[in-house]
Amino acid sequence: METDLDSIIGSIYDAALEPEAWASLGPKLGVLFEAASFLVYVQRPHAPLAELFETNWPDQALADYAAHYFAVDCWRTEGFRQPQMSPVIGDHVVPEKDFVKSEVYADLARPLGLRHMLGEWTVHGDGALCSVAFHRSKQRGAFDKRDARLLGTLFPHFLRSVRLRQNLQAAHCRAEIGDAALDGVTIGVVVTQADGRVLLANRTAESIAAWQDGFMLQACHPNRSVAAARSEDTQRLRALIASAASQTGLAQAGGALHLPSKSGKRGYAVTVTPLPRTLRCLNRDRTPLALLLIADLDRQPVPFDHQLVTVFGLTRAEARLVAALAKGRSRGEYAEQAGIGANTVKTQLTSAFAKLGVTRESELVRLVLALPTQ
Repeated sequence: METDLDSIIGSIYDAALEPEAWASLGPKLGVLFEAASFLVYVQRPHAPLAELFETNWPDQALADYAAHYFAVDCWRTEGFRQPQMSPVIGDHVVPEKDFVKSEVYADLARPLGLRHMLGEWTVHGDGALCSVAFHRSKQRGAFDKRDARLLGTLFPHFLRSVRLRQNLQAAHCRAEIGDAALDGVTIGVVVTQADGRVLLANRTAESIAAWQDGFMLQACHPNRSVAAARSEDTQRLRALIASAASQTGLAQAGGALHLPSKSGKRGYAVTVTPLPRTLRCLNRDRTPLALLLIADLDRQPVPFDHQLVTVFGLTRAEARLVAALAKGRSRGEYAEQAGIGANTVKTQLTSAFAKLGVTRESELVRLVLALPTQ
């Protein structure tokens, strides 16, 4: 029994890391408790429904319980009147003669062949209630004190497993949000080790590197490494990375450089800075890391017209003109494209100057290009 119990405890923690492990854990628990079914759920404060972690109930029965019978379950109601972290035998809190008259028995438990319950519960520090319950058929008979002691041994492990799973889910969610935010940035973002090997690259950096025009991400087992089109530029770039990821953590570590493009475009501006020591967890061996910001000098992201209207109070006509100027068009080119006269363009531009608080076209363009874009 002790060996079986150790195996089950290990499986409980496996299920936190790999939810599919419940498929093999459920039958083990059924044998251990001689139970027909089990239920693990969390009820969060002010949430209308319980978060049902695992059960071997049919899908429809589970949906019905979450939608209605959870609220009228007399086992649950009376069991929660008992002290936390104390196993509850259902027949001790709800006499069998009363349970068989209840709605939850008539409509849910009896069709599932469930007559007896053993459970335990507690409330997390965040106010969420965690509960585990096992059920037996009428033929098998009620749970006893030996079963209660066994659940008392396992329940703390269930509780830690549920907390671990919730923490992993929250961490995964935060990671997905961070990835989405990075991928929405119009500047290339790369995190490297001191030798230039890449740990992270956002979508813009991947797109720039894919052109193989000036900034590149070269295959280098087991990671990729940053590089430039010319070997001498690669050396300069990696020297800045080594400086930024130096152990000294000097304020002047890193720097900036221009990487020429092979196609004759204006190339790429790369800024290299140290990452805070607290972020070394991104790296398995926790060595220093460097952050690279890569800007395509030929790509000038311009806010949408509606952003200019919302932020600066421009009219739509003024916003279209300002956006065109920010993209490098001349006043004459815009007037011809829009089918309006030079005086109309001048009037719209004068109004835009006043609203943006600038006096020259160069100031206007610089201010507009500083806005975040989508």
